[in-house]
Amino acid sequence: MAEHFDPSPSYPFWKKAGEIMRRFVFLTVFLCLVFVSGCSGELKPSSVEDVALVNVLGIDYIDDNRMQLTLAVPQPSVVGPTQTYSTESSLIKEGIVAISSQADKEIKLNGLRIVLIDEEFAQSGKLWDVVEHLYRNPVIGGKVLIVVVKESAKDMLEQEYPGKAGIVTYLNDLLKPKPHNMFNPYTSIHDFIYTQTNPVMDTVTPYLELKEEKVEITGVALFKEKRAIGVLNREQGQLIKILQGAKRLPATTITVNEEIQTREQVVVDFVDSDVHFKSNKDINNPVLDITLKLKGTLYEYQGDKDLSNSDDFAQLEKEIRDFMHSEVTALLADLKEKNTDPVGLSENFRKYHHGRWSEELTDKVTQNAEYRVHVKMQVLATGTIR
Repeated sequence: MAEHFDPSPSYPFWKKAGEIMRRFVFLTVFLCLVFVSGCSGELKPSSVEDVALVNVLGIDYIDDNRMQLTLAVPQPSVVGPTQTYSTESSLIKEGIVAISSQADKEIKLNGLRIVLIDEEFAQSGKLWDVVEHLYRNPVIGGKVLIVVVKESAKDMLEQEYPGKAGIVTYLNDLLKPKPHNMFNPYTSIHDFIYTQTNPVMDTVTPYLELKEEKVEITGVALFKEKRAIGVLNREQGQLIKILQGAKRLPATTITVNEEIQTREQVVVDFVDSDVHFKSNKDINNPVLDITLKLKGTLYEYQGDKDLSNSDDFAQLEKEIRDFMHSEVTALLADLKEKNTDPVGLSENFRKYHHGRWSEELTDKVTQNAEYRVHVKMQVLATGTIR
């Protein structure tokens, strides 16, 4: 007769396995408690009172290996409007660590809104490394603005501004989009990275100047690859916005017949604009037709024309059209001379090209392109007439 097989009483292996499992679970729980309790002091979040949130970061060129790093931190009104910290360093992180040893609070970049770069640093070609470092930092948002300043970012941050609630609030308000400064490109970290890695478009940023006790947006800093190569004035910056497809622009003062006695001034509010590009698709002999359709109202006119007379009105409309044509043509000639393309005009050739497009092909198109500008101007209404 076959023997009955009963594992439970005869084989102690099952009991040993259960004992081993209980010990393993106990050891796991014990180790977790040890590690959690050991790290709890380090992971404890800082209180608001112990943190200094940097809103503005300023970088000035010293030499090829070192930079001047300045941080601006807003303060409670009972303390003062702004606290600044400054140090020399080779790297952003190194500078933050050095400044942390000066500050009575923990320095954090979570509140960063603006990065000021002095013009010499922007011309050195080192700006890409700084922006890429900030872009990779998970606590810094992609909407942080990149701004080039004429002289020293440190001086701009440490300057006193009577009647202003500190440089942090002042700069944040100044750089907000407004109808009267639509020439401003408002270049964020994300925009900077995009244009720097885009083979058909070069970078532009706002350009600030410190004038006595005020800061002014005086133009647009123009880049070629990683280096700042020049500055466009506000009117040229506005034309770039038109070529990029901006629909409405702020009121613009136009002077016509400037070299003769019948000098006239017109303030035009461009209420609508449209731009069309048509290329011949030939990168060896590139020709690009640019058609601008502008509609505007006259805010103010100073001159000898009788705008109630249809002939005089039509003549003024033509003069405005000719003025815009000459300004756009001059801008394109300037960009061609500098071999830079912040509008992305070479895209009108790239999209017809078979094969990989490179920055060398963009340069080839930019240097050899023939631009044919056509402007259609319609004045919808008149305002004050003098």
